Amino acid sequence: HVKTRRMRRYFAYGSNMSKAVMAEHAPDAVPVGVAQCDHWRFIVAREGYASIEPSPGSLVYGVLWTVSDRDLVGLDAYESIETGLYHRRDLEVSYNDQPLRALTYVVSQPGTGRPEPYYIALCLEAGRAWGVPEGYLAELARWRDPDSRP
Repeated sequence: HVKTRRMRRYFAYGSNMSKAVMAEHAPDAVPVGVAQCDHWRFIVAREGYASIEPSPGSLVYGVLWTVSDRDLVGLDAYESIETGLYHRRDLEVSYNDQPLRALTYVVSQPGTGRPEPYYIALCLEAGRAWGVPEGYLAELARWRDPDSRP
């Protein structure tokens, strides 16, 4: 008999928007498309990587994927769940104007920092490849310069 894999929705808003990054850490992942998460905003955490935090009136764009349990093991390792860097969180996202529940990763310690030099470029490249709105990408680009942060 064929063993079926359980698939879950996953909302990626940072480097995991990248098809190459996801292929490495979540080989079963299937992209669904661009989604948004209302009342959250993109930040760069103290460790230099993306996170999101609650922010009424804000929104975060990202890529909605379906992922397998095997993918979640790889993503948990990549997001350093074991060390407490990130934790999983279920959120409501909107895809094609339909509300859906999706898993995402949120940094565990509050605070903002400077991004790793390559990191914002990777997020912008992936966002452009998916067709994330340019106005939103311009906001993300501002994280490269600490004096113009959103």
